[in-house]
Amino acid sequence: MKRLTCCLFALAWCFVSLSAQDDLDFTEMSLEDLLNVEISAASKSKESVIDAPSSVTVFTADDIRQMGVKDLETLLNYVPGYQATRDVAQGNGYRVASRGWGNVFTGSHLFLINGVRLNDLYTGNPININRFISVENIKQVEIIRGPGSALYGSNAFVGLVNIVTKDDANEAWIRGGEVGQREAGINFSMEADGVTYSGFVRAYSTDGERFDVPVDAFGGSGETRDPASGIDFTTMIRYKNFTAAIRHTERNFDDFLIFGVLNDNHNSEVYKQSSISLKFESKPNDNLEIDYGAYYSQDHLDQLGVAIKRDIEIFPGFALDNDLIGGPFIESYIGGATFDARWKLSENNNLSFGASYETTAYRDAKAQFNHNPINFFEYLGQIFRSGERGLPDFTDVDADRNIVGVYLQDKISFGEVADLTIGGRFDDYSDFGNTFNPRAAVIFNINEDSRFKVMYGEAFRAPNFLELYDRNNPVDFGNPNLDAETITTLEAAYVLAKPVNLSVTYFQNELEDIIVLPPDNVIVDDNNPLFAPGFVNGGSVDTEGVELEFRAFFAQGFMFRMTYTHMLELENLPFPENTGSFILNYGNEKVNFNLNGIYRDEIVGFDQSSYFVGNLAFEYKLTSTLAADIHIENAFDEEYVTPSDPLPLGLPNGGRLWRIGLSYHAK
Repeated sequence: MKRLTCCLFALAWCFVSLSAQDDLDFTEMSLEDLLNVEISAASKSKESVIDAPSSVTVFTADDIRQMGVKDLETLLNYVPGYQATRDVAQGNGYRVASRGWGNVFTGSHLFLINGVRLNDLYTGNPININRFISVENIKQVEIIRGPGSALYGSNAFVGLVNIVTKDDANEAWIRGGEVGQREAGINFSMEADGVTYSGFVRAYSTDGERFDVPVDAFGGSGETRDPASGIDFTTMIRYKNFTAAIRHTERNFDDFLIFGVLNDNHNSEVYKQSSISLKFESKPNDNLEIDYGAYYSQDHLDQLGVAIKRDIEIFPGFALDNDLIGGPFIESYIGGATFDARWKLSENNNLSFGASYETTAYRDAKAQFNHNPINFFEYLGQIFRSGERGLPDFTDVDADRNIVGVYLQDKISFGEVADLTIGGRFDDYSDFGNTFNPRAAVIFNINEDSRFKVMYGEAFRAPNFLELYDRNNPVDFGNPNLDAETITTLEAAYVLAKPVNLSVTYFQNELEDIIVLPPDNVIVDDNNPLFAPGFVNGGSVDTEGVELEFRAFFAQGFMFRMTYTHMLELENLPFPENTGSFILNYGNEKVNFNLNGIYRDEIVGFDQSSYFVGNLAFEYKLTSTLAADIHIENAFDEEYVTPSDPLPLGLPNGGRLWRIGLSYHAK
């Protein structure tokens, strides 16, 4: 990793030394430009945000660069209703929630990158394998606030994030800062003989911040760091109507709080995801467009941490002489094919329809232990995996899943009065059955620049392989008879495009068949020798709230953007009642200054008062293509903790941290 980082630094330095062709432009997008931003996630067809039959938030590459955020998870905190908080229940990562709902163990959100799903098989979570998603190659990110199963199937439950990557950029950067932060990367593109090539390469590492942990999962306390490193690689080739893309991402973490336990000697994590995708676009006539796609993705997860500390009484009078170290080793794959069509039946009627097939299974799935997981008191002396020394599998390695899905959607325009969108999707799963999820939206055209939307949607989350097939696991026991979780959402929104961007949205969610793990639901089974609790579909939850999003240009070069969410109903869920964010940006031909921050209200039953975290970003143009920048995270050094299931007092978050950089941009 260090060699790769050094090579990238050298490459980036050579790149920034190249002669320039065009000027950098630090000025803001105009309001007219914002109105012309097209999205595709809401309907699988291009449309403006104001006309989309969903609640949508969009960030462009310029927005992201000006803010100076390091990863996509952080950016989501600036979306109404969304919040991403640090969590260690599944290792060093984030918990993403929206509208009061989200779980670190499950995938209630669907993430797509250029149409390819990022959610993994084992947990269904989009940011379990894909942690700390890089924003440096994002051209545009579209966030759907609400259900999306009527088009996308499972996991588009309470939200969907669609990432569109850059394919026409030539830029490079190097950065460094406190606690050994090091980063280098390039975006490149070229065209020859009608073939367009583009790519993205990035490497980073950090020695990690120091954290004082008052209480870990076993009641211990102490200091720890969160060192990390990672690489990202993407390449895309386009020829006429054909596109091929390859992507690889890798993250490595050490020390910190895997499973909520302090131990800097044994905690380690490795995550990898590699994918290839193909797409062919055809247009048989002026009224019909058809896209054919295929993809294959492979996941790799390797976690080791202290599961039980020595000298901790497991049973009265019984304790281990050595730390019990363990964790999962999982390799899985997802492959599929898609068909999407858009048919213009008339000037006022556009039909969308499509189908998909997906197959997914484990390639390898093993438990890793230095003790026998059936008899914890048998110390093995080193780490062994399932199948070695007689250790059993911790999951059903023969489990697989095949999915067939079809959808149909009709968008009808009633002239200048209103637009109606109605549709639904049917999915058939080989392991738990089938489900149908409809949607409907009426958009009233108040005038040219404002709309009133009424939206209804249903969605589902298929039970993941952890919930279905875990066994011989001291923590949980799978239930192959689980049903999918379901949600019904009603939304009403007022959207104004000019003279300012404004949206006010009311939402109501009804969740049913929620998958839970009651501690007293102990399952007696030969594959559950440790009497772990089993998963069940366990009840319902309602959430309700109001979201506000505002953006305006109030002086030459100034832009102000803010969000606010108030939860009217939470049913004692561990989320704040009030959340908000703001972005203040000033830019001219030479400089760009950005002050941004998030506010979180206190959480009932959790010992953390309300807090505000502010960040600063400054960029100065040295030459026509060369710029220097400085970023300061948590500029006011706010001390705060976030909920994490293994830690009774929460997870301490990082303090003030700065980094500086040099970047080259050719346009």
